[in-house]
This record gives sequence, structure tokens and C-alpha cells, in this order.
Amino acid sequence: MKYTDIVEEIARTLGLIFSEKEKLQFLFNDAEEISHEYAYRPGEKKGKALILKLAGGKALYVCADMDTDADGSPRVRKIDPDGGQSGTSLEIDGYPINSEAVPFFVMPMNFKEKFGISPTLGDTGICIYRNRSSGAIFADQGPNYLIGEGSIKLVENLGGNPWNSDKTRIIRGINPGVHYLIFVNSKKDGIPADENGIQLKARKDFRNLTGFEPEPQPVQEYPGRAFRKGDVGEYVRIIQHRLNELGYDLVEDGIFGPKTKNAVVAFQTSKEIDIDGIVGPQTWKTLFGEGTVIEETSVKKPDMIWKPSPNYTDTPARPLKRIILHYTTSKNFNGGVSWLCDPNAGVSSHFVISREGQIAQLVRVTDKAWHCYLNNHDSIGIEICAAPGDEMTSIQGKKLAELVAYLIDEYKMSPQGVTGHRFTPGNETRTDCPGSLFQSYEEIQNWVNDNVLPIIKKSEIPVEHEGYKLLVHTRDVKDDLRLSEADSKKLWEALVAQASNKNDFNYAVREGEMPRWGNAQCAVTTSSVLEHAGMKAGIHHFAAAFNRERREVNDTHLSLTHGVEIQLRRFGWHYFLKKDFAALKGSIGLMAGRYSFAGSSDHSGHIYTILEDRGIGRYDIIADNGGYKHEYIYKTDGFWLPPGILPEKR
Repeated sequence: MKYTDIVEEIARTLGLIFSEKEKLQFLFNDAEEISHEYAYRPGEKKGKALILKLAGGKALYVCADMDTDADGSPRVRKIDPDGGQSGTSLEIDGYPINSEAVPFFVMPMNFKEKFGISPTLGDTGICIYRNRSSGAIFADQGPNYLIGEGSIKLVENLGGNPWNSDKTRIIRGINPGVHYLIFVNSKKDGIPADENGIQLKARKDFRNLTGFEPEPQPVQEYPGRAFRKGDVGEYVRIIQHRLNELGYDLVEDGIFGPKTKNAVVAFQTSKEIDIDGIVGPQTWKTLFGEGTVIEETSVKKPDMIWKPSPNYTDTPARPLKRIILHYTTSKNFNGGVSWLCDPNAGVSSHFVISREGQIAQLVRVTDKAWHCYLNNHDSIGIEICAAPGDEMTSIQGKKLAELVAYLIDEYKMSPQGVTGHRFTPGNETRTDCPGSLFQSYEEIQNWVNDNVLPIIKKSEIPVEHEGYKLLVHTRDVKDDLRLSEADSKKLWEALVAQASNKNDFNYAVREGEMPRWGNAQCAVTTSSVLEHAGMKAGIHHFAAAFNRERREVNDTHLSLTHGVEIQLRRFGWHYFLKKDFAALKGSIGLMAGRYSFAGSSDHSGHIYTILEDRGIGRYDIIADNGGYKHEYIYKTDGFWLPPGILPEKR
């Protein structure tokens, strides 16, 4: 076998399984070495670039370094005054490609003349360096003698830092050892207009060459959900890989088990951030750097100190349904904390709140504290410092409300789950806890309504407007993947922008047309439009759910209109009837005609993107697999919108 070290590094970085690595090895076994002549830099006699022709010229492989090309940046004259150019060889709509925003690579001007084969401006590729990868586009040509150059964005995507200390000048690139895998003549399928489009198309072109698709690489932004013990998947593997880079010894198997949790706790302890064993927004930001986090919740976590108690049970991921309030029977905060941390006491709680409003966390929320007989398995315990007959102090009540609001929002719990110790099953006659603080469950619920709910800022649609309940196939679908408020807003902005740009929309549609499978091409292309918008918004779990290769979703198909609707409902989208509400540009519309499927008659005959609502009884302007802007012969029945995005009533 030839070039096995190259194949090993590419396969490891792209997360290829054994059979996929074998296919890649076959390509390199048949590779034709066409040059070892090109130097990394002018005048160098050593360290020549390796250039291979793969699959009979369908792809090129280059191993070189990567100098930084600032061309196309709006501030190129300042950051690269010695050689930067305002333009790039490739332009889109008359504009150069911005080096700071778009990952692109550079090829010598005489490459085709010398070797009879060359990528075309607009072709895509995948670049790899030290366990990092990035899709890229061929956007600029360089000197005849030089190979190994990439944009500022590409260098940064591969882990390089091209800047000086105050980010005012480009001073460096990446050392030799960068792998360029370039897909020749891939431009024929269209040129993506932004980075997310480039990443999607590079994956598609890799699949066309090899027959499989690489695993997604670590994302630039927080994926919109926390990761905890019991979770599995690619994001967990990315977390494990990053922890290993920092010196932790983990198997990168994508399983968030006890060892991964212990490593996360150790990392949190070393960085003096909240210690809970969960990779949420704060831990993700600390792991992967500034600019990577979109806040997941609308409620800020209150300040607290960490006072670990040994009295807990290490548990796998568990559903949290209740917050149980207790009182310590003493005003002494330090004494109460000490007792709950005493191994001989055999009791604990997750949190303790002092009379002055100080909060101590004793047990990680994901673990089971020993605070309530028969009810520890699905609950969070909060001890309130108070003696018999006491009421809460003003600041104590304020901090309790902030903590309860945060827990409800963070762990997606019902406010009705807030209760007191003696109001839980099996404890009605065992204790008087929480003493005089709350005399009944109803009193606690009144306190929650008055003090907790106003803190939780959620954009909820009134139940009577949930038109999806009229659709049999979505009536009982749970919104278990409901988008956060921040993610919903970002996704909606991406959908509107996509619906406003013919080239961008048509590119997403073309992505959905290959391969052709399933019963409804409109459903396939709508899935692709949703996937493309999710990638542009950086909401990768949403994009993955609409990947056109995922045929089975909730026992149905994304190649059928009702399959797309079911998946939208899972992400918390709401369905509005056009007779009651005006459709917004970018919403997902359904044709009024319905047909019978599996014994039901509520499935739409067509699904599409609405560009303009032209009123009741009129044909809307839409975009679908049939074209970007046209009237459809049928009238719209209703439309879907992300959670928190509200249309106007007619």
C-alpha cells in the first residue's frame, strides 16, 4: 500500500471508520505522482511539495505548507501592505472573495500549463492539518513557482494564528504538513456564496469522490445544548478530543461516561468556573475559546460558591421533574453547609441559600443528592437557611427565585414541579419541612407565579393558536428538540436571508436534488433548504436533523411532506392557518390540497418556502424545487414558523 501515513492522518482527522479508510486507501494506491518540483517558498531546495493525481484526475492531493493570503480583505492594504491585493482571481457578483470571511486556497498560475490538469476557479477542496479540517474553495492564483497558500479564514480554521499581537498585520502562516484534497471540476455543481455553503459543498464533493461523507469537524459556535453524562454522539467526541489536547487521557468514543465527566470536572476546577460536570455555554467557551458561544438559556445562572459534599450518588443522565424546597432549621449558613457535607450525616442537597442570599452548591445537578425520602431520583434539592417560625429574608427570596428560574429554564422543567419536602409522596407525615416558609403546595405555586415566572423570558404562542393540532400527524409529536430563543432567532434570520437571495436559495435546492429519492421532491428540497439555513445559522443539530441522507426520522421519511412537518414540530415550530394569520417571508408553506396516506387525509400535497403572502383566496409567491419565484396553482393552507416567531393576525 502507498502513502499509508497520509491516509492515516486524513482518516483520523475526518473520523472515517475502517471501511471508509479502505476506500480512501484504494484511491491513494492508484495515485499518480506528478510533481515534487514546487517549492514551499522561492529559492528553497528542500521541502518540495508532494502533488498526486487521484482517481484519474478527478482530484488532486497536495502536501505543502500554507502561507497566508490576505487578498480580497476590505483592509488588505493595512494588514498586508507589502503584497496584498484588493481583488481575487475569483469574483462572485463582481466582488472579490474576502480572505477574512471565506476559507479559500491558492494555486500557481501555470499549474495547468505545466501538468495538463488543474482545478478551476470555484472548485472546492478539504484542507487538513494536525487533526483539524476545513472545506475551502479555489479563489485566487499565485506566482508560478509557489504552492501552499490559503486565506486568513482557512488558516484560522486549521488552528493557525496569522496575526501579530494586536491583529493589525499578517505575519505568519502554517508550517509544512498541510494536506490539500482538491476536487477537480466540482465547480460545475455551483459555487457556494459563503463559508457554510462551502463546508456543505466540500462534504458533498468528498462523498462524490469516495462514496462516503466525512464526520463533521468541531464547530466554531456552541451547538445550542449542554452535554452531560449519558449523552453520545459526535459533539461528545469533539469534547473528548479537545480535553485530550489539554492533557486528559480519554478514549474518543463519543460516549459521555464517568471518565469524561471526571475530566470535565477536573477541567472546570482548574479554570475556576462552575463545577457541574456538564459542558454548557460557559465550559464550551472555556474549552474552545472566545467567540464560540451562543447562550442557550434566557435566564442567567446566579452567582454561587462550590462546596462539594461526599453525600451523593453518581448517576447517569436522568430526567429532572421537580425542585424540592427544604429548610435547615437554623439560621447558621456555615453550620448547615458543614452538616450536609459531613460523611457521617448521610444527607445532602444540591444547593443551600443563606439569610444574606449567598448560594452554595454542594452536589452537581446531574448527580443524585440525598435530600428527600423516596424522591431523590428525579429532583433537585434546595435548602433555605431558616429557623422554625422564620420567613425568608427579602434578599434570600430574591436569590431563591433567581435560582429556581435558572434551573427551570436550564433543565427544561415545569414550574408545577416546584414543591416542598412534606408535600412529596411518602413524606406527608414524616417531616414539617419547609417549616413556616411555605404552608402548602398551593402557596409555593403562588410564590412561583409571582416571583419565578417573570424572570423566565420565553416567547410562547398561546395554545389556541397552535394550528398544528389540527394536523393528525403532528398532534401528538413532542417538541423534545425545541430550539432555544437565541437559536430560533438566528435560524429565522438565516431563513429570511436565504429566501431573499435567489442564488443562495437555488444552491440549497440543488443540494436537495441529488440524489433523487423518495416520493415528494418538494419535501427533499425543503429539507435541504432547512439544512442549509441551519448551517448558515450555526445550529448544527438542526441542520443534521434535515440532512438529505437521513431517510428515517421518527418512523417516517423526510422525502414526504408530513415527515418534514413532524421534524419541524420536534424543534418546537408552530403551524398557523393562513385564514387567521399573514404568512411571513421565509416561512414553510403547505398547499391546501390534501391526500390520503396511511389511513389519514391530513397530509399536504406540496411544501415550499413562502416569499410573499398575497392575501386570502389568492396565489402566494413561493420558492421550491420548481423555481425561485413563481405563483403556485394551489392556494396556501397554512405555514410553519420557528418558536417565538409570531405572524400578524389578519
